[in-house]
Amino acid sequence: MPRFVVELAFDGTRYSGWQKQPDTLTVQGEVESGLAIVFKQPVSIMGSGRTDAGVHAEQQFAHFDVALDDVRFDKERFLHSLRSLIPGDVLIKDIREVDEAFHARFDAISRQYRYQIAFERSVFDRNYTWYVGDLSFLNNMLLAANLLVGNHNFESFSKNNPDLGNSLCTVSTAEFREVAGGLHFRIKSNRFLHHMVRSIIGNLVDVGRGKLALDDFALMLEHPDRSHGGFTAPAKGLFLEKIEY
Repeated sequence: MPRFVVELAFDGTRYSGWQKQPDTLTVQGEVESGLAIVFKQPVSIMGSGRTDAGVHAEQQFAHFDVALDDVRFDKERFLHSLRSLIPGDVLIKDIREVDEAFHARFDAISRQYRYQIAFERSVFDRNYTWYVGDLSFLNNMLLAANLLVGNHNFESFSKNNPDLGNSLCTVSTAEFREVAGGLHFRIKSNRFLHHMVRSIIGNLVDVGRGKLALDDFALMLEHPDRSHGGFTAPAKGLFLEKIEY
């Protein structure tokens, strides 16, 4: 049976996350509904990862298998049809046939997220940034971000998951970039734990506010303990930015 992959982007404001749930609006559910109409059969997709309610994605991938006995695959026609069937806050960027062994989740070698912080309130960006006001200890916050790079146990920055084998992640990028009216935090890793990025941001902002000492942030990495996780940042400022295979 042929395997296909879709590349998509979405504004997560209206959705209860990526994963399909009964009687709830999800990105996976909307995409599967559109694909089922286009391919004239039920379609189940596997995403490269799950995002929480309110989280956005600039690049997400999902694979699926379909029978083409009665359907001729025409990429441009299918793209046009899918885009007309799926809500405008979900964009199907591409669809293509791939090797039947390809797996959107397990073949990914890294994922990159961006978190958007605002120093000024904005009526237009309220669904895409977290307003934090002034950060009096900004330099300590930047130093804390540098500590994240490397192979660490991120149990202190994750939600409990009994099915998780371990909490080790290898972070290759963790940096802030100044933008007009705020900061963007970018983090790239071979894997991410549940709520990991939002927990990291919440604690980094606490460092910037002077509520958490730089040394105490370092101890969260050196002596992992989920009970010391601190504040979790709002979902609305988080973007799944890039996935590499």
